[in-house]
Amino acid sequence: MEWAGNDPQLTYEAYAAGEPRRACGRALLGEAALGTDEESLALIDADNAEFRAEHAACNMGVWRLENNRVEHCHLCCPFPPLSPTQRDELRQLLYPPSLHIDRSATWRVELTCQHVETLDGHSERRSLSVTSPCSSSLARVASLPQHRSDSCLE
Repeated sequence: MEWAGNDPQLTYEAYAAGEPRRACGRALLGEAALGTDEESLALIDADNAEFRAEHAACNMGVWRLENNRVEHCHLCCPFPPLSPTQRDELRQLLYPPSLHIDRSATWRVELTCQHVETLDGHSERRSLSVTSPCSSSLARVASLPQHRSDSCLE
C-alpha cells in the first residue's frame, strides 16, 4: 500500500474507515467480525503468536485496543490517531481559554535597569531586543566614569 512519505500513522478518517495499519497490515477495527467462538479466537491467538515472533527483535512488546484481540508492535505500529473530539479536548486541557493573551491589552514591562517599555498586545513587536541598551541607560552611562558600564536590555 502506498502512503505519504514514510509515516506509518493513519489519519483518523482512514482509521475510522477500518483501513489496516500501514506498518503491519493488521486491522485495528472490526476484529470482532472474525468471531468470538473458540475456533476464531484460536486463529487470532495463533496469528498474534506469529506476529510476536516476527517482532521479537523489536524488544518493545505489543499492544492492542480494548475489546480487540489483534496485537500490534510498540515499535513498528503507532497508536491509533486521536479523534477530532479528543483533539479538541486535549487542546482545551493544554491551552485553556484562561491562558489566551488578550491582544487588546497593553503591557508595562519594567526592565532590570528600571527602564519601562510599553508594549501593545496587538502590535507586531512581540519581544524586547536583547542586543541594544535602552535610551535611559545610555544617558546614565555617559555620566559615569569610563571604567564602569551600565546598560539594560531593550
